[in-house]
Amino acid sequence: MCLLALITIAAGYYAMHRFNMDNNTSKLIRQNTEWRAVHDEFIQTFPQYDQNTSVVLTGPRPNSLITVTEALAREISDRDDVYSSVFAPGANQFTQDNALLFVDTETLNDTISKLADAQPFLTAIAEHNSLRGILDLLIDALESDEELPTGVNQIA
Repeated sequence: MCLLALITIAAGYYAMHRFNMDNNTSKLIRQNTEWRAVHDEFIQTFPQYDQNTSVVLTGPRPNSLITVTEALAREISDRDDVYSSVFAPGANQFTQDNALLFVDTETLNDTISKLADAQPFLTAIAEHNSLRGILDLLIDALESDEELPTGVNQIA
């Protein structure tokens, strides 16, 4: 039993002095490579991209995700003792206004097709823009024998 305790203490001492953690990821990968030279040149040209932290947020509802992104960006930007700048592309007005520019072609074509199918219904909603008018349109659409546009069919 004493021998086992002695071996455990010796192993613990060895582990404490020989194994250590380092969060510097550049020490994990060989640095004398072509990609590293390109990276260093990039950082010299664009120093604002050095020492960055990225936060990726995902969620099922885009509107609530934008709200959370804006709140997080405000919280982080208040910590100017830690962060020199904050950029939240998802909450950026340009990104919101031009979001379809960032969608792959197949998804874009699918979205355009769905919007074209729903166009008559969307026009009717635009003409009857009160809650009562929209609910009347929905009731009429659900009671009719016509094939419903994609958006209404999903509601029914």
